[in-house]
Amino acid sequence: MYLRGRLPTVEARPPLDNQYALQNKRQAILEDFSHVFYTEKKVGEAFNKYVVENYTQHNPNILDGRQAAIEALTPLYSTDGMVFEIHQTFVGGDYGLVHVKSVTPGQNDTAVMDMYRFEELKIVEHWDVLQTMTAGINPHPFF
Repeated sequence: MYLRGRLPTVEARPPLDNQYALQNKRQAILEDFSHVFYTEKKVGEAFNKYVVENYTQHNPNILDGRQAAIEALTPLYSTDGMVFEIHQTFVGGDYGLVHVKSVTPGQNDTAVMDMYRFEELKIVEHWDVLQTMTAGINPHPFF
């Protein structure tokens, strides 16, 4: 604990080995969650395994709760020809990021950045940012 500008004693700091182990476990969880969710499109399986029941959702079109996310996302992920290409996953501290290209037949592709917050080894919160991919002057946009 920090008290008026004084650094915590060594005993008050969590051991670095534990921090690295936790981050490595979260990275493995995020990679498996992402594979099952985006690549295999097994929404229920991914959410039931890695997301808490009272999950907080910041997408304005989906209600809070694991079941609400499953119900909202399953039909979307069942769209014929829809593909999600995972480009990066990253975990730092309590947060994980997944950078995804969403390809839907007949529509412009979408660049997606999903951010998840962890508590221990479970996902408890989600934010997303979506950008329609259009041609521009930059030779390496989006990814």
